Amino acid sequence: MLFGSALYLGPELFSVFHQLGIAEETIEQSKPCHSIDVFSEDRERQFTIDFSLLREMGGYEGRLISRTVIYNILLSKVPPQNLHRPMRMLSMTQGENGVHIRFANGSDFEGDILVGADGAYSAVRQNLYGKLKKDRSLPASDAKDLPFSCVCLAGHSGSLDPERFTELKDPQCHFYNTIGTGKPYSETSKLHNNFRTTDWGEGAVESMCDEVRDYPIPGGDGTLTLADLIDGTPKSQMTKVMLEKVFDTWHHCRTVLIGDGEFVFSEKDKIDEDERPLGNESLMDSVHKIHPAGGQGALLGFHDAIALANWINILPSKRVKHTEYIFKQYKKERYPFAKAAYNHDRNMSNVSDKISAQRPQASFLPYVEDNGTVKAAYQHSYVKTAKMMKDQAAAEAVSQDTPVASSLSAVLGPDLYGYMKQVGIYEDFVARSKACNSIEYFGEDRKQDFVIDFTPYSEMGGCEGRIIGRTQLYEILLNAIPAERCHMGMKMVSMTQDKDKPTTVIFADGSVHTADIIVGADEAYSAVRQALGQNKLPVSDAADLPFSVVGVTGYTSPLDPEMFSAFKNEYSQFWNVLSRDKPYSGTTSTTDKDLRRLVWGEEAAEAMSNDLRDFPIPGGDGTRTLADLIDATPKNQMTNVMLEEKIFDTWHHGCAVLIGDACHKVHPAGGQGALLGFHDVIALANWINVLPANPTVQELETVFKEYRRERHPYALAAFDHARNMSNLSGKVLLHDANLTAAISRFVIKNIPNWLWRLSLVKMSSNRPQVSFLPLVKDIGAVKSAHQLSLHKTQKILREKEVAKAKVATAAPLA
Repeated sequence: MLFGSALYLGPELFSVFHQLGIAEETIEQSKPCHSIDVFSEDRERQFTIDFSLLREMGGYEGRLISRTVIYNILLSKVPPQNLHRPMRMLSMTQGENGVHIRFANGSDFEGDILVGADGAYSAVRQNLYGKLKKDRSLPASDAKDLPFSCVCLAGHSGSLDPERFTELKDPQCHFYNTIGTGKPYSETSKLHNNFRTTDWGEGAVESMCDEVRDYPIPGGDGTLTLADLIDGTPKSQMTKVMLEKVFDTWHHCRTVLIGDGEFVFSEKDKIDEDERPLGNESLMDSVHKIHPAGGQGALLGFHDAIALANWINILPSKRVKHTEYIFKQYKKERYPFAKAAYNHDRNMSNVSDKISAQRPQASFLPYVEDNGTVKAAYQHSYVKTAKMMKDQAAAEAVSQDTPVASSLSAVLGPDLYGYMKQVGIYEDFVARSKACNSIEYFGEDRKQDFVIDFTPYSEMGGCEGRIIGRTQLYEILLNAIPAERCHMGMKMVSMTQDKDKPTTVIFADGSVHTADIIVGADEAYSAVRQALGQNKLPVSDAADLPFSVVGVTGYTSPLDPEMFSAFKNEYSQFWNVLSRDKPYSGTTSTTDKDLRRLVWGEEAAEAMSNDLRDFPIPGGDGTRTLADLIDATPKNQMTNVMLEEKIFDTWHHGCAVLIGDACHKVHPAGGQGALLGFHDVIALANWINVLPANPTVQELETVFKEYRRERHPYALAAFDHARNMSNLSGKVLLHDANLTAAISRFVIKNIPNWLWRLSLVKMSSNRPQVSFLPLVKDIGAVKSAHQLSLHKTQKILREKEVAKAKVATAAPLA
């Protein structure tokens, strides 16, 4: 047999084949292969490499299968609508908003990730490397041409006569290798000129065939030569392949490369030239092209695909920094195996146990029980991504489908009193929260440094501020919504807007929904906002979400009030411990139901737990540290968060509009993130309520503009306020040129009472209500600020009532 026309499948792949549901079909269409018989030119067997032990070690016997057969089995599992043929890539561009691909037929496609599995002369790799080379960021080794130490002729014959080729009658596959003596067919140092040519096509193949026609092969009646196979193989089913290289650059931005393997199509299973998958005559050899004698080329490609799929499955967002992270993890796992295969010394007796141990599985499919006698090797992508999925599932169970926030409690007060009274949840909110009228700042010696007093705020706004656990707040809100209107666990994949037609939304579970209005309230990495990115955006909105702090947030299990005496106080104790020279500070607060939060930031997120354990916190017997809270907090109730800060310019387009963190993400130090979201909802609801029954896109755009006009200034003010509050927690190093933290602390400790009250007046006056429910009497000492959406929509509603009354008056009497 010639290199490249068939694949050897051993125990390394059958676990994942069972996961994919193709194991039985693969076994049915393949033959068992337990050895390689090596012959000399006189057709005498020299030795045998026996793989029969692999069945016991790995749990499955090795099998040989035609490449076209295995390709067809795999393709049969791919939905037809996901396959686009004929396709040949010409160029690609990529960036934060996605990857754009242009094909030879003039079509264009856009996606989030481009996987280059298109052969040794990969168009994806050539485009990627060309851009990296232009930017001078391509390693010199990758800029070189593909080297090769030998050229192979690969082919798949037509049907052969079992009487002449008697081995075809055997249920076992026969794998023969004939070693030449003094010929260029086995000694790569003596390449013949006919083999060195880089010409392709039937002419180049024919010259090679002429050279090897008389080469003896074993089997049959003992007189067979390669001519008997060559004459039984159509020239169109032969190809010439060159070898070998492992590249250093496997990924960049949104593009990643996988695989190694050659294929040739048989006449029976032939796929038209125009129907071949993306690429040329080879598949999955974009990043490592190795000599086929080791039999590991296609295996490496399969293993690449498994590892990459595991990581893509847990991709937290479509942002470039997240795709780069999973691509690095993928390469970290697979690169050593590619190098080992490349440097393989072909001493199979020493590596059979290592081969059988590589039995990877996909972490997102049901685990297949391993029955090999040799323990399966550690699979980095499976272990890591399985743990991440387990942690995510646990976190979702704990939060009861509520989103993870940068802080796990919210301070709400007079700003929402009227609204909560209108919708009937204020009493429940008071019962499940604690009053909070100040923030106390301590030094690392646990001595109080200063206090920010919000007591006047309660008088000005008419009620005191209160702190509540976010999960409890979500429960209160969800209980006020009819259960049939809530669909949990829905993750948006894409959104399509057509002029004056309902918007179509596709979710990860395959369901499709249509709606007149899409409100993106899906946090800082909003899928709705990313869908809006398909339109032309301002430069500022296309940039990444910036962040200056990395934090850990969590809530403990119930704590002992004797150890943490702050729980005995009817008021919430909101404490912030400031460090002078460390890259972090600690914040704790007590809420009802013994729910606590801790938030801090530092330069190296991976070292947080070790660095912070000894950080002092006030309360108790005066010896408490963050270790007391960390040890009382289940790991699935803690998470690392990036405290991003950004106000987006684009809040709406067409039928879609954004609210909350989706359009303005502010530092949690200001304590206004949740409040901004509530106020967004109130303003937007006021405007949606006055829309006609079947609004046009133009009518939607009009009310969305009014909504943004009202809320954008408040978001900007909150952004600046949060920045100022976060400065209090910064380093205070007198020799440092940046004295922001020192100045901020000095100002807040020495601010005149009249100036502080003036700032509280501005904060407490924004107390919005909805115009379509009975208004609640304002009980604040400070007059409520003018609310654009309330007054404008009230006027519209009054005009509608007048018009309705006129119609009723003009109607004829019965």
